[in-house]
Amino acid sequence: MTFSGKLVGLLIGCCCATALSAESLDFDLRGFGGSIGSMTVTVNAVDAVTDGMPLDAFNGTFKAERSGDAYVADRISAKGDRRLIEIGFAGQSVATVSVDPVEDRTEFSVPGAVDEPVVSPMEVLAAAMSAQICGKTLTFYDGRRIVDLEMQGATKEGEEGFVCSGRYHIRRGPGHGSILNIRSLPMTLHFPSATAPVSSIETRLMGFGLSAERK
Repeated sequence: MTFSGKLVGLLIGCCCATALSAESLDFDLRGFGGSIGSMTVTVNAVDAVTDGMPLDAFNGTFKAERSGDAYVADRISAKGDRRLIEIGFAGQSVATVSVDPVEDRTEFSVPGAVDEPVVSPMEVLAAAMSAQICGKTLTFYDGRRIVDLEMQGATKEGEEGFVCSGRYHIRRGPGHGSILNIRSLPMTLHFPSATAPVSSIETRLMGFGLSAERK
């Protein structure tokens, strides 16, 4: 998976009420001392590109969209490798799953393997744009694994700002990066006020600080 796909997955409510409007939020993806890409998020879609990673293998594009009961995620690496995932949800259950190419499927790439309430990654990402995500645990399904985003309650930061921390944790299914097998990452979200959208999302991967910062 491209880094953009991982970061979106990591940032990635309870079929959530969120303060995110239909307007888009634009982010710089930063790490290794500079900009490594960009991301645009709306309540129903995300469009990300990474083009500044030290290893070109982590560069590429990631697009995902939730429309009604359907979720589609399309990632293309800088080398041209593509993974297309399509999920049909029925409430908080999985009705259909398609992962292409077939070698990217896992034991959880079939509806019968997902036997607990889940939402789509897009719903979790939309929730992460609002301070309403603080103090919640959201469980989502990406077509290959089941993941918890566990966020602690908000704490005051500055005059009006808030921050909440937590972790992205793969509970069932493979880790990210087949050799690295990354299964858990810390998450910190900063908000300028209790009603304003997120201003930055931070994590650490293999000792390196990575962030999505509002433009």
